[in-house]
Amino acid sequence: DITPTELVAMAGYSLAGTTAKGVGHPLFARALYIDDGAGHTAALCFVDLWCASWYLLHQAAADTLRGAAGIGAPQLILAGTHTHAGPGNYFGNTLYDTIVSSDLSGFDKKIADALAAGIARCVNQAAQSAVPARLGVASASVWGVSRNRAYPAFLENKEAATWNVDGPGQGAPAGLPNVSHFAIDPRVFCLAAVSEATNMLLGAFATFSCHATALGEKNELYDSDWPGVACSLAAQALTNPSGGQPVVALADSAGADITPMQCDGNHGYDLVQQAGQGVGVGIVQAAR
Repeated sequence: DITPTELVAMAGYSLAGTTAKGVGHPLFARALYIDDGAGHTAALCFVDLWCASWYLLHQAAADTLRGAAGIGAPQLILAGTHTHAGPGNYFGNTLYDTIVSSDLSGFDKKIADALAAGIARCVNQAAQSAVPARLGVASASVWGVSRNRAYPAFLENKEAATWNVDGPGQGAPAGLPNVSHFAIDPRVFCLAAVSEATNMLLGAFATFSCHATALGEKNELYDSDWPGVACSLAAQALTNPSGGQPVVALADSAGADITPMQCDGNHGYDLVQQAGQGVGVGIVQAAR
């Protein structure tokens, strides 16, 4: 749990955004530690934040290098869900620390250091709990969750003509509402770890291209938005026979102009559930 104890301006909507007044759903860091047995180690850490940052990466890596994980910044892959309901001003970057939230005061070292410490704890805990396992990679397609809010710009790409024929968008169902819903990358990519001893799923780390903006710019609570719902529902669906749930994590890939499908005037928890359920099903399909 990396939810800040301080209520600060949230990242994503710039001056139109709000300052947090509480917590809707906690923000998490989730880590997958990998050791190939031949001296090469790495870790994925997906966080319920607007994005990763150079500062978070290097601050966290300083602790993971000294800790159980024993890895530095080159071996730590840090990525965000792109929720717009997490804290801002943690970037250590003059541009992002002044334009991403409504707080123009700049970098907040206290918030950033607390986030980095939580990330490091998560990665070190993953290393401490590591067991012999095998990895697999797969993908599944999810339609009816996202749309391209910049369809005219999409058409300027040379790939647009064949996007839904033999490109990433092939296999689109005919019943989507309009052309903007076809101009997306529907693929959920998933890296799954399975225990060698028990053959049970240990973790599923996935990516999907879509902004985590279902709550909208008027939201005043820290929240993981729809990625949190996707991870929770997928973890429940992938519960092992022994009752233990795998760690399920999600990061935004090429989100660009892709947003939750019905994003015009109907932000809120209904849209959070709709998008989260759709992507959650995709994670389950890919993980299995």
